[in-house]
Amino acid sequence: MPTRLEQLNVIDIHADPRNPRERFPQEELDRLAESIDEVGILVPVVVYDDGQGYRLLDGERRWRCATLLGHEKIPSVIVDAPNEASRLKQMFNIHLVREQWQDIPTAHALKRLMDETGVSNPGELSSMTGISAQQINRYLFALSLGGSVWNAVESGMVPLNYFYEVYKAFIQPLETNRPTIYSKYGKDVLLEKFLAKRMSGAITDVVSVRDSKFIVRKAAEDDVLSDGNMGPLDETIERLINDEDLSVKDAYEETVMVSVELDKLEARSNNLVSAFNRLLEKAGSDTQAQDHIKQIGRDLVANINGLI
Repeated sequence: MPTRLEQLNVIDIHADPRNPRERFPQEELDRLAESIDEVGILVPVVVYDDGQGYRLLDGERRWRCATLLGHEKIPSVIVDAPNEASRLKQMFNIHLVREQWQDIPTAHALKRLMDETGVSNPGELSSMTGISAQQINRYLFALSLGGSVWNAVESGMVPLNYFYEVYKAFIQPLETNRPTIYSKYGKDVLLEKFLAKRMSGAITDVVSVRDSKFIVRKAAEDDVLSDGNMGPLDETIERLINDEDLSVKDAYEETVMVSVELDKLEARSNNLVSAFNRLLEKAGSDTQAQDHIKQIGRDLVANINGLI
């Protein structure tokens, strides 16, 4: 049957019980209803005949608002009934272009798509859904969560990105570089420990979490485990895990900040020397450019000498 546009009775349309969006905040519906009341429904809903009326593929908010406002008819594009995999892919591509779903509903939808298609590769899932492979990995991570961490994300109390950053910056490096410490806790317990830090106010942003990887990295470089004894940085890692009031920022500044910043300064210095060398070579026989570059170098050396 060809796709067609019709004015359908609002009462003949019903919501998709497996709509990945899942939640429709009342304040959003109120704003949309106010707009529809003023200018009407400008974008038709998309539906298909499921034998019991018309099931929505796209436009549930518009349909809800039309019902709320007492509209009898609603402009509707009627399409062929899709299979489950096609339906999910279509909903991903319709909704995610227009409005981002919340993290947990998106993870649920991704899981259903994986179950329907048998596809689990992030690259293939990205092609199917229009979501970047990086985002796909975040949602696959979300599906591995449980307990209080899952509840915190699902309720919107803590963003998924916070736990994903903890996982990438702290838990994965710990598992690789300090497996003895990691094995005492495991991923789920470590995430719960960092949930406690978030709730205590010790960590309020995602960016500061990234400094934890430097503590783990330096522990692997400097603290050689012998006879089961932990080094000073390992003790800091344990304290960071178990003291819910200790922030990553404080642990970082107390231990490895100077060493890390020195490494960065050394790398920048080496890059700077290479940059001067490249510019001098590019300047060639242009004596004016050569003199300018050399003067910049002399000024830099003079400023540094003044500091040291």
